[in-house]
Amino acid sequence: MYVVSEGSDTLIIDPHPNKKFLDELKALKVKSVTMLLTHEHPDHTLGVNFYRQALSSESSVICHSACARAVADVRNNRALIIAMKIREQAEDESSAKKILSEFNKNAKPAPIYADIQFERDYAMKFAGHSIKFHHTPGHSKGSCCILLDSSYLFTGDSLLYDTDVITRFPGGSKSEYEERTLPYLKSLDKTIMVYPGHGRIFRLGSRL
Repeated sequence: MYVVSEGSDTLIIDPHPNKKFLDELKALKVKSVTMLLTHEHPDHTLGVNFYRQALSSESSVICHSACARAVADVRNNRALIIAMKIREQAEDESSAKKILSEFNKNAKPAPIYADIQFERDYAMKFAGHSIKFHHTPGHSKGSCCILLDSSYLFTGDSLLYDTDVITRFPGGSKSEYEERTLPYLKSLDKTIMVYPGHGRIFRLGSRL
């Protein structure tokens, strides 16, 4: 989860349920929370309903249309799916159990509804910041990258530093990733800082 806070407005990318962060939001008396989803997998969406239910502030969710369709189906938001992904990516069984325990405290599967969805590109302003979405299929049908002020790129699972992008999950496509997503990523300024869904932050040029 990544957070951009400007005064009483907060932007959350791939929200994760976090009680400490929730308490901070309440203390700040935020007026609006905008949640951006890089894709539909539940380890990137689990916090949406958590914050919507816990905060009295206005909230909205923005994502690709394929992501919106997937998260509206409760079957795609189950903890079992999260468990499978965690066990696959965790360093060892002990680490997996620890992460799963944290997830299960808030694992209450429910539909997630998007307020704004797009097909290929979407642009918006947030507290003076420029935000651009671009559809980047391959890891999933609804994957997208989010570019903030042309300097910071939130890639979800569409580009990681130490791990090749996984395209074997349902909805994934190696050919789409190579034909559509990689050319887009390679077209960007190599000095852009990349904030991935997992692992370390890095400059785009160090990976591509």
